[in-house]
Parts: sequence; C-alpha cells; structure tokens
Amino acid sequence: MKKIVFGIALILFGFSIAYISVHAQWAIMQAVSLLSVFVGLIFAVYGFLEKEK
Repeated sequence: MKKIVFGIALILFGFSIAYISVHAQWAIMQAVSLLSVFVGLIFAVYGFLEKEK
C-alpha cells in the first residue's frame, strides 16, 4: 500500500513540477518532471502487483 501511495505522490509531484517548469521555461526541470512521473508509475504498478500476490 505504501508503494502505491508513494507512486501516486510522485505522479502528482511530477505533474505539478511540469506545469511550473513549462510556465517558467525551465528545460531541465521538464525532463526531471517527466522522469518523476514515470518513476511514480513504476512504483504504483509494482505496488499493485505486489499486493495481489
């Protein structure tokens, strides 16, 4: 359960950083935000699959 919540938090953090970085035109932070979203997706899926076993 903790991994799923952590993944969701990373996804939301990534979306918020992406929104801020697009308006501020920070190219490096856009890459970091996309990486954060994908890592969050991996954590959420891994936590969900681990829970089913």
